[in-house]
Amino acid sequence: MMMIPTFSPLKPNEKCKDFYEAFYKQYSMIQINDIIMNELLDSLGDEERKLLVDNLILDGFEIQRNAVYSIGMGIYDPSLQMSSHEERGLDISLFSDLNNMKVDPLKWYLQANEFMQLYAVCEQTIKDFLSSCDFDMAKFKERKMMIQFFDILREKEIVDDYIKLISQCTNEILTKENEVKFVWEYYTEIRNVYMHAGGRLTERFKKNMDKLLQNYAHEISCIMDSKSMIMELVTFYYDDEEDDDDDFFNNPVGNIIICKPHKINFFRNFVIIIVECLNKALSRKEYE
Repeated sequence: MMMIPTFSPLKPNEKCKDFYEAFYKQYSMIQINDIIMNELLDSLGDEERKLLVDNLILDGFEIQRNAVYSIGMGIYDPSLQMSSHEERGLDISLFSDLNNMKVDPLKWYLQANEFMQLYAVCEQTIKDFLSSCDFDMAKFKERKMMIQFFDILREKEIVDDYIKLISQCTNEILTKENEVKFVWEYYTEIRNVYMHAGGRLTERFKKNMDKLLQNYAHEISCIMDSKSMIMELVTFYYDDEEDDDDDFFNNPVGNIIICKPHKINFFRNFVIIIVECLNKALSRKEYE
């Protein structure tokens, strides 16, 4: 239920909370964009893909040409004149490194982009919920978001209902509050690598991930030992010979983070579940 191809989110109705309707629209936009971009990418031949990557290299030619044109038209643009003598362009060394690792850089980019958008939409939805509960957003801390979230659920006396719904929707892969917190924090560390280091693993990330895996060792064991998780790993994960010695929740090795499709699926479904279950827990009677 967590690594299978993504199931669709629940369509909003008149009983849904405002934050859920906003989430549904944003999530739909992300998935439609992802489908279109992947279809377009799959339609390209090898030479077209190579040309697409090559075109990312901005060697300043366009700037120089525009500077000449502006002078020829009698429009003096000092910024273009200055830029024409500067070395400009995008850093696409990551794409070269991915190619050397035999990882499709364009697919990597699309997955990274979708992941960051999913994370941002989920985070904003939780923030919108906290704000609707008169939570002092000046006290909001990204790394403490799930702690603050569950504190509000306790105040509303719906935390038990929420966890019960989470357990049902994940087929008992996630059954406790700390397990939900761990999954969010694990993917938060991955998000930080994409956002703050451009996908390159840093020593800070590795230390943070080591600490996280140690602190949540019990929760990880419970998740990995659940019958449903074992079945999904056998079906969707360990059939890849390259991953036989790997763990699903691991501290990535190498220089670049590689988030494989089953990990993206897990997070995509996780995002749907935690937001849907919040909406249901707040309106439990309407859904019974």
